[in-house]
Amino acid sequence: MCIRDRARAIYEMNSDLTVAGNIQKIFEVPEHDVLTAGFPCQPFTEKSGDRPRGFRDPRAALFWHIVRILRSCRPKAVSYTHLRAHETPEHLVCRLLLEKKK
Repeated sequence: MCIRDRARAIYEMNSDLTVAGNIQKIFEVPEHDVLTAGFPCQPFTEKSGDRPRGFRDPRAALFWHIVRILRSCRPKAVSYTHLRAHETPEHLVCRLLLEKKK
């Protein structure tokens, strides 16, 4: 059993929810009032050369899937992992884009 399988089993054991799969491969998300999400901070904190890679890092792509779900489902509330490293110009631009579509 790989770590993802163990993590999924623990999550499902501690909640009444079932993990549907990899969000990068799910395009029909059921209607919901609250979206909870998180994405790796390493692209924004680990140095590659003299600065973090940011959205050039493939691990940061998960952020865009969160944006995709927010735009399509428009939940009433969103809770996501917030780190100082996420306060980059790219994230601020995305926040403005989401607010502009209201």
